[in-house]
Amino acid sequence: MNRSTGSIRACPCTLRLLLGVASISLTTTVASLPTTARAEGIDPIVVWQEPVTIDSWPANGTAPELVATFHDGVAEVLFSRNGGIYHSQLSMADSVQIWSVPTNLSPEGSGAGHPALSHTYTVETMAIWHASSLSQKVIYSRSKKAGVWEGAELVSNPVGHAVRPVAAALEDGGLRDVVVAWEDSTSSGWQVRARIFPGGWITPGWADLARRRG
Repeated sequence: MNRSTGSIRACPCTLRLLLGVASISLTTTVASLPTTARAEGIDPIVVWQEPVTIDSWPANGTAPELVATFHDGVAEVLFSRNGGIYHSQLSMADSVQIWSVPTNLSPEGSGAGHPALSHTYTVETMAIWHASSLSQKVIYSRSKKAGVWEGAELVSNPVGHAVRPVAAALEDGGLRDVVVAWEDSTSSGWQVRARIFPGGWITPGWADLARRRG
């Protein structure tokens, strides 16, 4: 089975991606995964692809925060740029693999940062981040279904200081639920909070936050 790993190398103004493979059976192209060398009875040699630029901006902008995933043959990168959130992907099913033009999910200047990515049975991609809301910080999510991004949803309470979300997918009988956890603070102190998106339900959506232990 083909296995792929990806890592991100970033500077304050440029995002680049490196891909490496342990084995590959596809015919490679200029923009595809790198070729591997295999000798009789010898394990394949991993060869890193040359870095490609996904996005860039002037040095007087803010340094990106970013996360990458590889899911069902699609490599994805979610990153912050000048207080906004952007998404780019590359499909291994395409005859020529190139990174998509970044899609803006949250406008620049909105104080957005600390992106997280996950997937469910009914949602191709779940993008999560924190952003400013008046004097507060809150957690938002956006889901991509059938190639279309839906509107932003509020994941955390509207009052508080919810920051630095992390996400993971729960496997259960082939269905995927998503759990998101974050740190929150109020005048009474710190909390670690979590919320589940039951992606395998007939009508998926965020579970009631009030029923989750704070």
